Amino acid sequence: MGIEEARSLIDELDAKIVALLEERLELCRRLGEEKRRLGLGLRDEDREAEVLGRVPSRWRPLYRLVIEECLREQARGGFRGGV
Repeated sequence: MGIEEARSLIDELDAKIVALLEERLELCRRLGEEKRRLGLGLRDEDREAEVLGRVPSRWRPLYRLVIEECLREQARGGFRGGV
């Protein structure tokens, strides 16, 4: 495999990763709306620990950032459309 082919494959993977992160963020928006409707707090440390426990340790720092961004989005009440 050459450099250009490898870079092209990486670009494809990056696009898929971003699409999945956007999908996750949309689900978190919906979850945040439901939490507010039920009068619950946005942060659930037990759930965060459960999620992080499924992530390989080398990716946990990155995944913590993903969780924090989802929480920020929930706190902003950032909902699109009629979700």
